[in-house]
Amino acid sequence: MDYRVVFMSFKPLYARKIVDGIMDCEVRTYFKQLCPRDIVLVYASHPVKAVLGYFLIDTVYTGSYNDIVAFVKNKCRLFDRDNWDYIVKHYSCSKRKLVAIKICCITVFGKPVSLNTIRSMLPIFKPPRSYMYVSSGFLETIYDKGFLWM
Repeated sequence: MDYRVVFMSFKPLYARKIVDGIMDCEVRTYFKQLCPRDIVLVYASHPVKAVLGYFLIDTVYTGSYNDIVAFVKNKCRLFDRDNWDYIVKHYSCSKRKLVAIKICCITVFGKPVSLNTIRSMLPIFKPPRSYMYVSSGFLETIYDKGFLWM
């Protein structure tokens, strides 16, 4: 297997923009290596509390705030005012490394996978504040339950 599965939490507004193809990059504080071809499950946090779909990571760029701003301006065509305002407010003074993720190959589930459904399969599951790796079996279970095709 040459990919990993990442469970990533988003505010519902941004989760919807991703699965609707309105947003093509995501910026986060760096804490674990992400790689091109990794599959990212798009989890919309409270009040939605559901996985809406997934995307493949096309490109990962790690750097300072100024590096990330330059990357986004050059590589991300779908980055709206809400995103810029959030980036400036939360990251412009940060001393930590940031990561920009270029999104591609979005798949939207026919029916969102609720947190309750996930917990019926994995009772102790707790969504991450940012992102975490899950087993490829996690994604296979979603396929097996038919969420992609409903």
